[in-house]
Amino acid sequence: NLKGLQLEVVDLHEDYAGFYAASLLSACERCFTDATEPGVLLATADHIFDDGLVRDICFAPLSPGVTDVCVLVDFSRDKWAGLPATTVGVKCTQDMQRVSDLSRALGKPMVAGGLRQPQMGVEAGLFACTSQVFERLAALSKSQEYYTITDAIQELAHEGHVSSLGTKGRNWLAIETTTELEESRSSTVMKKMHSPESSPFQGLKDPLPAIFVAGGPMCT
Repeated sequence: NLKGLQLEVVDLHEDYAGFYAASLLSACERCFTDATEPGVLLATADHIFDDGLVRDICFAPLSPGVTDVCVLVDFSRDKWAGLPATTVGVKCTQDMQRVSDLSRALGKPMVAGGLRQPQMGVEAGLFACTSQVFERLAALSKSQEYYTITDAIQELAHEGHVSSLGTKGRNWLAIETTTELEESRSSTVMKKMHSPESSPFQGLKDPLPAIFVAGGPMCT
């Protein structure tokens, strides 16, 4: 039931040459107008989620300076098949309550079909976060030409301020099309980049569309 839903669109205009993380900064001032809300929910546009996952992460506890981000993580013990090349791996503490690190480097073995290692999972593209994420993004924008939301959350994880929420077998989809990849590769910012680690598309040759489905059977 979407009755009463209020939707505000931030127009970046058709000549926008930036990237996803930078675009979030354009919406920052509209995200924290209600002092009673501890944080906001960030959902990547190329992911689809079971409604229960969205509901659960909306209730994830946040506390500025203690838990600034809750990351949705798939801890499936099966071998992964079809993970996008840009998959971010997540490493948690032994009790699985806190995220200690996350990066594409951690995700590479799972993209290659390796078994998930203990305390490891795949970031599923859904984040509950405080304003700290936007502050980290703003700081990164002053020192780097290209940066990602993973970079910002990684900083907070290293400081012990990130928790995880497991998918517990529920459905989520990650979709990357050839058009999406090629448009990102050809953007002004991407052409300027020099660091292989900073580019999610470095080394991808003639990428095929990737559609990854996680969880149990899809409901119809």
